[in-house]
Amino acid sequence: MPGQFPKYYVFNSDEWPKEDINDASSYDLPRFQFAWDNDDDDRVKLKIWSMKTDGTDLRLVVPDTKVDGIVLIRRSPNLRYVAWIDRGTGKYVYDLQTGVKTR
Repeated sequence: MPGQFPKYYVFNSDEWPKEDINDASSYDLPRFQFAWDNDDDDRVKLKIWSMKTDGTDLRLVVPDTKVDGIVLIRRSPNLRYVAWIDRGTGKYVYDLQTGVKTR
């Protein structure tokens, strides 16, 4: 049906495709980021995901934020870094090339 996003069922996020900033086909449409626990029972296992604006190409961006709530997510212009603020005003930056998270 037009106007509806596909449904995703992610039971093991470790096996889900990761976002690759070197894959040009992932960026033929704008992408948006969001926090989702993909039905895990543990609230502190929020992950940051992205998908194209048409609802396709769901990709895992940050595998484990270790926070129980995210109030703001931003992406660097070169797409390499993702920054977020948690509910407790902790600030984090994740480097997609190295996989390193800093606080």
